[in-house]
Amino acid sequence: MELGARDERIYDLVNSWSPRARLLLFLIPIATMYQIWILMYKFFDLVAVFPEKYFVLFDWIQFTNVRLGGLLIILFLLFFKKGAVADIIFADPPDKHLKKVESVRKRTLIYFSIMAAYGLAFQIVFFNLGYLSSPFEFKHGFYNYLSLAILAPISEEAQNRFLALYIITSFWGRTAGVVISSLLFGLSHDYGIIGIFQMTLVGALLALITMRYGSLLPAILIHSINNTAVALRPF
Repeated sequence: MELGARDERIYDLVNSWSPRARLLLFLIPIATMYQIWILMYKFFDLVAVFPEKYFVLFDWIQFTNVRLGGLLIILFLLFFKKGAVADIIFADPPDKHLKKVESVRKRTLIYFSIMAAYGLAFQIVFFNLGYLSSPFEFKHGFYNYLSLAILAPISEEAQNRFLALYIITSFWGRTAGVVISSLLFGLSHDYGIIGIFQMTLVGALLALITMRYGSLLPAILIHSINNTAVALRPF
């Protein structure tokens, strides 16, 4: 695949880092792969030694990856170098029909508002169908909704469609970047063989969308729309 003009800024940003820095940052998406931790746990026979720690470990991975990771990524990107990095990876998707928003913080706020409005629309529909006693009732908890629908999409897209995709691309080219980053995304979801295959395909689609528009925002929005439907299901 040839480098597209629309995501040259992201590619140039990552390529400006030293090879050592890129390799170190590549460990972030690697660390979120459940399968690696499972294999290590079983290889060292830690299940027999610390059976009660087995599931605590995965709760910790989920907390750091989705909840804490998502929040830290938002704060870091918006304030690091006065939002210069965020301005690149959260760029306005090129569309002549859309008015450009110069401030990356306003741009991010608009996307957060879209996600929240979509979630509220879901709640209103389920309320009118009689599944909820109020549009503001969260069957699985508001914290669960915030984690899955808001923080997880930002965290996972930053890890997979920013770090993994473009770090691998900087070393071995775009095809390798799409394939390997998508596989990492699939392996970070402990859904079994079929589920991993499906999530790998989803990861490839989101990678192509990111390259097509030169911004993480479309992939984050798609990811959030999907996760919102899961987080707000009333049954």
